[in-house]
Amino acid sequence: MSTSIRPVPNNKNGRKRQARTSSPRVAVQRTAPKTIGRHVSRTLFRVAVLLVADISAFALIHWIAAQMLIWEAMSSFTQFLRGPVDGGFLGGWQFAVALIVGLAATGSYSKGEAWRDVGRIGRGVILATALVLWRLVWVQGVFLVAIQFAVAVTIISAVVISERNIVENLMFRFWPKARREKAVIVADPRAPKAQRLEAALKDGGHIDVIGWVWDSVPGGNFKIFGVPDQIWQILEEECPDSLILSAELSDDQYETIVEAASVAGCRVLAAPRGTHPGKISSHLVWHQDIPFVELTMPALKGSQLGLKRVLDLVGSGLALLALSPLFAVIAVGIKLDSAGPVFFCQERIGYGGDLFRMYKFRSMSVGADERKADLAHLNESGDARLFKIAEDPRVTKIGEVLRRWSLDELPQFWNVLNGDMSLVGPRPFFEADLHDYSDRHFHRLGAKPGLTGLWQVKGRSSVVDFEEVVRLDSEYIDRWSIWLDLKLIAQTLPAVARRRGAF
Repeated sequence: MSTSIRPVPNNKNGRKRQARTSSPRVAVQRTAPKTIGRHVSRTLFRVAVLLVADISAFALIHWIAAQMLIWEAMSSFTQFLRGPVDGGFLGGWQFAVALIVGLAATGSYSKGEAWRDVGRIGRGVILATALVLWRLVWVQGVFLVAIQFAVAVTIISAVVISERNIVENLMFRFWPKARREKAVIVADPRAPKAQRLEAALKDGGHIDVIGWVWDSVPGGNFKIFGVPDQIWQILEEECPDSLILSAELSDDQYETIVEAASVAGCRVLAAPRGTHPGKISSHLVWHQDIPFVELTMPALKGSQLGLKRVLDLVGSGLALLALSPLFAVIAVGIKLDSAGPVFFCQERIGYGGDLFRMYKFRSMSVGADERKADLAHLNESGDARLFKIAEDPRVTKIGEVLRRWSLDELPQFWNVLNGDMSLVGPRPFFEADLHDYSDRHFHRLGAKPGLTGLWQVKGRSSVVDFEEVVRLDSEYIDRWSIWLDLKLIAQTLPAVARRRGAF
């Protein structure tokens, strides 16, 4: 019984082979994982440093409070504070947990300058203190606890704000690269506004300007990578972490640049403007007291990809364990029904244009691929990129049952566990299809291909319009949330049970 699974094809350097395509979107998308990885690393580093600093600050307050309790001649002030200390407020480590929760809830671990914003820190401390101190209201009364609350919030806020300023100075002095981002500015480098912006970013020490995107400038020591219309090529070659817009551009240029940067995994910061075209959304962020508008387009970001990967690992691992007896039964049925291997493997296009080997239970006779050209006239979609035949003569008897109930797809749980696919996402397609793709079709590569998705839930093989398939896949990427994934997973079983559009 041939049930072996071959590894994903690699090139000579041990890396996954990438599909051959001249699409600039795919070329830029291949740089995105490294860029997103740098953003995630900086985020994790920032959060880890702040957690250690905040816990250390609390430990200092905790130690001071403990010393106050052991003074033999306690002053009236320390007697006043003894209530919350004895009640487990500053004397118990549960407040450390409440402090972290309060600061996290108010965004005090966020990117940009939010982590050292006095207002956010103050609100976080107020929330943390309220979470722990409220129970003393019933013992000591509202008036006394309100005074203790005000004193505690003032002291703790002062300590945390001071601690974070110290962290800022230490990081800037001893490890500046830990927070720096490589940035490209889209602007005329001779413009006074652009020069002020570059100088402010340089003084802030958080963003390194590595060059400009603009027309060639005679004279001056400016590193210009190209003109705005070459943005796809520039992002592929330079791989910046951030792209800063500080020039008046047409709506088409504006949208193209933001889209390209989004595909590349870059952060996009811009000088405020009245409106943003297309799907672009914006929110205000601060860098070293400089206001920027951060622009985003619908796409899966680093934190979302991480959360999605956790769901994939848990879901695919449990599925493989639970379905292993069914796998054995299907394997025996395939071998008894027709000659050939149990598994059928094909190279498909994955996230960012990488090729991977997708596994299925074999549902066709051996050599079915060689007969595909002879059966092209039976393709119900009329589109070679969406090859669907209702009563395919190549399908075996057991294969017909497997396809009807989508059991032939079950080995793809291994692809999910291996990281080539996701539980939910666009369906993977063939490398040959790339040659017939328009630029908008490559939006499908913005997420890992999935076992199920909007296309499968809304009709499976009954959806025979390729543009409708692309629309559904793009809609999934634009609307993604963990709840959407869970909803589509829950809707998949009823869709399979109805057996509508399955062939």
